[in-house]
Amino acid sequence: MGISREACRDAPQKTGGSVMSSEYDIKLEDRNYAVEIKKLDEGGLLIVKVGEDSFTLKVEETEEGTWSVNDTFADHSIKITSRTSSKATVEINGDTREIEWSRVRRQADAESSAAAPASAGLKVTGGVYPPMPGKITEVMVKVGDAVKSGETVCILEAMKMFNELKASSSGTVKEVNVEPGSNVNVDLYIKGDDLINAGFSLGIDNITWSTVNDVLTSVPLTTAYASVATNQAPSSTVTIYFWLDAPSGQRALDYNGLIYFKGVKNGATP
Repeated sequence: MGISREACRDAPQKTGGSVMSSEYDIKLEDRNYAVEIKKLDEGGLLIVKVGEDSFTLKVEETEEGTWSVNDTFADHSIKITSRTSSKATVEINGDTREIEWSRVRRQADAESSAAAPASAGLKVTGGVYPPMPGKITEVMVKVGDAVKSGETVCILEAMKMFNELKASSSGTVKEVNVEPGSNVNVDLYIKGDDLINAGFSLGIDNITWSTVNDVLTSVPLTTAYASVATNQAPSSTVTIYFWLDAPSGQRALDYNGLIYFKGVKNGATP
């Protein structure tokens, strides 16, 4: 969901070499975390990915020299009391924590980077996509318009702020899939088929699934769409775990079947 453009690449890509990424290896209280931090131009927000979970954070420095971090649910007070090149002592809501970190270094590969699209799934090269949940309040372009890199194409209302979504490169607008009032969040649904092999079958209720790695929370797959997750940001990642419970005496064969996923606009039916 967004605005698609034909991108114009004016600058040549650099090749080879080792580059610093936006990823960090962080150790907190004897636990290790893979963290990726992306800074957004829209409203000074940060998208922080910890493992498979993503968080939208608003960070502001206070007059007292501390930092106020809003995670869309609450404000958190953070104060750095000491810091070296790889360690820091911080106070988080009054509790002291020791943090160690190292920045991940990646090997640059321009040819593979240029060949691959900027993002996966149904997104297209040159498109403009909302980085967080919210509602479109204004669209500044229409199909056929020429836009320049950095030009604002629409306004997204999120976290009680109005954020400008800008073109990352120059080009011509090919498609506009939003309008004022559009909710950019999506709902995810799942359904499946029985597993079949030459006259033998495993019922679809022998397959269970859950969004957490705990079979006790799993539910049977059905032939009708069932809700997996609602009100998800376009860039969200949803992990689904599956279990197969083969009945006693069932022949050990390769069974074939299909699992279907469908994303719809928040509040719509699949």
